Amino acid sequence: MRRPGIRFFRIFVFVFMIGAIYFIGTFMHTPISQVFYTPAFLKWICLHSANTLFPSVSYEEDPSENETGGIIAELCAKFLFPVASQRQTALSGESTLTALGETVQASENNAPSAQPPAATQPSDTQQPSAVPTEEPAAEASTTGVLGIIPNQTVKTGQTYALSDLNYSFLLNQFFTLDPTTAIDESLLNASSLLEKDLHLERADAPQILIYHTHSQETFVDSVEGDPSTSIVGVGDYLTSLLTNVYGYNVIHDTSTYDLIDGELDRNRAYSLALDSVEQILEQNPSIEIIIDLHRDGIEGNKMTTFINNQETARIMFFNGLSRTAKNGAIDYLYNPYISDNLAFSLQLQLKAAEYFPGFTRPIYLKSYRYNLHLRPRSLLVEAGSQKNTLQEELNAMEVLAELLHMVLQ
Repeated sequence: MRRPGIRFFRIFVFVFMIGAIYFIGTFMHTPISQVFYTPAFLKWICLHSANTLFPSVSYEEDPSENETGGIIAELCAKFLFPVASQRQTALSGESTLTALGETVQASENNAPSAQPPAATQPSDTQQPSAVPTEEPAAEASTTGVLGIIPNQTVKTGQTYALSDLNYSFLLNQFFTLDPTTAIDESLLNASSLLEKDLHLERADAPQILIYHTHSQETFVDSVEGDPSTSIVGVGDYLTSLLTNVYGYNVIHDTSTYDLIDGELDRNRAYSLALDSVEQILEQNPSIEIIIDLHRDGIEGNKMTTFINNQETARIMFFNGLSRTAKNGAIDYLYNPYISDNLAFSLQLQLKAAEYFPGFTRPIYLKSYRYNLHLRPRSLLVEAGSQKNTLQEELNAMEVLAELLHMVLQ
């Protein structure tokens, strides 16, 4: 029989731990909060507390068999910790970005595997659609697997005041600066970047163009020769979400730019894509937003986070500055919209920090242009990597679509 003093001590320790974790998860935004402020850890604490509060099961037995402990766990998850599942983030280390650019040789990591394993096909409700509807549809109740409800996402992260976003904090907190390039306060100014109005009205004419400079990028479970399981299929799903759920008018260009005479050639891909995209824009001058959708090539572990309890690929926004650290501006890669490009990436990044903490990696800044000069709101997105599954990528598109809508509405 347990002594009352020991029981009271355990209750005190339990309450103290719950309070401490609640404080960390609510008011602190550090890696330690991502480790401890998770449903699994909270459930472990609640289940084991049952032995202290309701000793109907001995401590040596499985505490999950204690029904009272299960009730306590559910109450904790429902009432005390409603945002814990949003904070469950994989803490794998950031990997070095594979070089992308007009004159940079691609890493072998970016090339598709010669014999990738067979992919697990998503269900009919998850399949990406290659053809958007002609008429913008009314907003649907949810976007898919993650169950995101447009305009009803709960804020679970941190909101930054403009006074906090000085140059040094902005650069260190939200960006990764490649050694080949340089940036200064005149370009990375939070006030000027955040005051830019990126609002987009719905229209019957095409508004958004999605394409893939590197259409041959695949995933760990892609099926060789099946583009629906590659980055192109992921683009299909993003197109479907933006069109059918959010009501935008989207064109998805599925052309191949990184295969020359059957050989993978990413050095010329940006030049080939430029000619084609310019032609699309000439035929559709109403297009205001361009998204070049990639997947990264990395070493080390895959990078995922948990959104609504679903493992989701992390994404990274990528900006070219058309300048080198050594020689300054690259005149032959002139981009009049560098500031606008940065504003688009930063506003999306801050929305992600507010509503989906852990979903985005720091914005990567590099020296070339990457065809981001074609529209002020041009965006290059690295969605996951070759180590992610197709479903993790599709999940990421549901979050990206919601973020785009938050910034554009």
